[in-house]
Amino acid sequence: MEYTYEMCPFCTSEVKIPADWPAMCPRCGNKILPCSTCYDDLPGWKPCNWTENKGCWRFPKEKEGNKDALHTLDGKETKK
Repeated sequence: MEYTYEMCPFCTSEVKIPADWPAMCPRCGNKILPCSTCYDDLPGWKPCNWTENKGCWRFPKEKEGNKDALHTLDGKETKK
């Protein structure tokens, strides 16, 4: 599993999270996306189009009723 460091927009801590999926901030528990990895020459790369309502091209927001899967640092799926 690969990791990245991201700045949590909620608690402003720089934290280590999995590079391939949304994760929970290990400090405050809020959802963080691995946004910095989008600039790592991903196939099909597009500029950031994130919005709170729709998510982004890489991690679209789930339809109402389906909760987004979040992961802990060890990659285990969890629900917030």
